[in-house]
Amino acid sequence: IIRNVKPVVGLAPLGRTATVLSAPVDTQGFEALLIAFGTGAFLDTQSGSVYIEAEVQESPDGVTYTACRNSDLQYPGSVLTPPVGTAFGTFFESNTTTAANTAGLYTVGYEGNQRYVKVNVRYTGATSGAITFVNFYLTHAQYEPAQ
Repeated sequence: IIRNVKPVVGLAPLGRTATVLSAPVDTQGFEALLIAFGTGAFLDTQSGSVYIEAEVQESPDGVTYTACRNSDLQYPGSVLTPPVGTAFGTFFESNTTTAANTAGLYTVGYEGNQRYVKVNVRYTGATSGAITFVNFYLTHAQYEPAQ
């Protein structure tokens, strides 16, 4: 398996309170991409105006990015539809009422056909924030070893 997977750090773990974009990942030479977004406990009390979202963005040229279509995302397990987000491509939304329930690792598969992909981590109304990170896992390498 390790010869067929290339991990790439998109956003290093760090405490944040403001919206940030991950570094892009170049999918050339791979047939699949798994995106992992991790967060520690959100230290603000979440509400309709205080929350975190993670949105997948794509680009054919690495310059102009747009939110990917929801149909280009593959959700894990029995999750068939995206959370209700403010934009297409949103695969994580912490919009709840308790801070402790957001800590975890959230994954989504990207099935789009654009060469470059990144994640927009949006903080809305945060003052204390949370530690967040983004990792990409390029899989099904056209040539081995992938790394």
